[in-house]
Amino acid sequence: MGNLKVLQLETWMKVSKVSEKTLEGYVQILPVFGRSGQYFLDGVAWFELPDGRAFLKDPRMFQLTLRLHDRITLSQQEIDCLRKLRTLSNGRLLSKHQRNILETLDTKKIIRKCKLNAQRIRKNSILKKEKQYE
Repeated sequence: MGNLKVLQLETWMKVSKVSEKTLEGYVQILPVFGRSGQYFLDGVAWFELPDGRAFLKDPRMFQLTLRLHDRITLSQQEIDCLRKLRTLSNGRLLSKHQRNILETLDTKKIIRKCKLNAQRIRKNSILKKEKQYE
């Protein structure tokens, strides 16, 4: 039996009653712990909601989330140096760990940009709707 890994629920999972439409595509299972959270054990990932329901989750997504939460203790100067080295050597001179660090940082940056773009789109669509009703 492997090590149990536990994460807090994502924001959308913390809602008191998650809609069925949101949960489409997830396979419902019996809760294992009866506590809300995300879990990973022996290659299986699942989440348990506050209302007691549990659903399987893609293990790769759990591992990605876990990697994104890892604390990276490099200074900005060290990160910049790794990025330059990656560019100059086409990634060949970096260790696997260094490549993983940069991949994680790049993923965080992409996710942040996506969230900001989604907020801008929502804001613009709300403003357009308000102008239509004026």
